[in-house]
Amino acid sequence: MSIRKKIIGTMIFLSLSLFLWGQCPDDLNVQQALHTQDVKTLQATAKELENCPQLQDSLALVYHYLGIFLYQTQLDSAIFYAEQSLKIRKTLFGNEPNLVLGKSYNNLGVFLGIAKRSLLGKKYLSSAIDIYKKIKIPARVTKSQFELAKIYIDEGEYELAKTILEHLATATQQLKQERLYALVFIEQGRMLTDLGNYAKAVGQLELAKNKFDEYYFPKDKAACRVNLGKSFFYLEKYDEAIDNFKEAIAIYQELGNCDEVAKNYNNLGRTYQKNNNLNLAFQTLQEGVKMAQSCHSKEMLAQGYDHLGLFFLEKKEYQKALY
Repeated sequence: MSIRKKIIGTMIFLSLSLFLWGQCPDDLNVQQALHTQDVKTLQATAKELENCPQLQDSLALVYHYLGIFLYQTQLDSAIFYAEQSLKIRKTLFGNEPNLVLGKSYNNLGVFLGIAKRSLLGKKYLSSAIDIYKKIKIPARVTKSQFELAKIYIDEGEYELAKTILEHLATATQQLKQERLYALVFIEQGRMLTDLGNYAKAVGQLELAKNKFDEYYFPKDKAACRVNLGKSFFYLEKYDEAIDNFKEAIAIYQELGNCDEVAKNYNNLGRTYQKNNNLNLAFQTLQEGVKMAQSCHSKEMLAQGYDHLGLFFLEKKEYQKALY
């Protein structure tokens, strides 16, 4: 290649780089996009940042928050963005432990755990725990340990979950992590319910309930009521179960969580049926189906029809059980 062609090529490259630099959002633009908490705005900002190699840390941050804003509604997308954020941060920081790297490992582990990809979820959460220990942020260690314990419960690894939760019951109190302290009791209650120790589960869940009555954490309060409802159901204390499911529904309605409202109409309907209140059972199960239809949840709709089918099956109305 001639010297002239090399010079022209270099000039074109420099011109393009300067052009792209000029098109890149500055820190203020990125912060404004994050402040909107609007997924489309953040996706547009990410598109701009993808062409800005000098702003990879900002791109990783936007990906990180896209994961946070999407995991409750679009889990696969949340996992994708969390993976991309972690990939960039590993390139930027290598094996050097720091807070943002720990956050990326933690979030990806949490999302994978929700998606039932437990092996990878446990791996990433363990990495987050190691990082937080190395940089000495105990409050983040406990949060990641808690998420790890939840996966162990989901996988039926109860001894491992029990060990972590017993440690957290002390550690969170020492660190004055009031919300996490109460959540530990919920998970202990959930684990005990899985193991069939319903009376003890109620005891742990009542501890959580009292704490959530003291502090305003509506989502956690609702989850506590659901778990209490299930434990009372298995103890055949149907009136107590009904009260807890009703309260959970009211909270989830206030929060606008359509799936959870539908799910707990199913729980409530089944409890009415066990309590021999068949008219209310049928009406409530129908309400669960309507709610699932309104929030376009195929999973909840299938569950609703399953519960209606079971309702008719137990009434020995076999033709209607094909509902």
